[in-house]
Amino acid sequence: LPTSKTYSAVSGQAPVVVHNVQSMLRSKPSEANAAYDGYTACPILIGDSKLMMAEFNGYTMEPAPTFWPLDQRVPRWVFYFMKRFVFEQVYWHFMTIGRWFGK
Repeated sequence: LPTSKTYSAVSGQAPVVVHNVQSMLRSKPSEANAAYDGYTACPILIGDSKLMMAEFNGYTMEPAPTFWPLDQRVPRWVFYFMKRFVFEQVYWHFMTIGRWFGK
């Protein structure tokens, strides 16, 4: 099964794995039905401290924007700021201890 190897994809897959493993450990395999929706995001640096946030379903390649109402097809400094300063903090202080699962 092809999946993206990005932080955003992992943050979407982790809750699915946790749910399914816990269901199996509780001897309830019929409840192990969570499925990954294919969400992934790729920050694309454009230059001049601007970035495009390409969010999409990795299976269907359909756009899956989460930063509404901002048009993610337009490079923005706020996306660069988030990539440069926010995402790393979220990763180390929230995701690694199970308090953030993306989107």
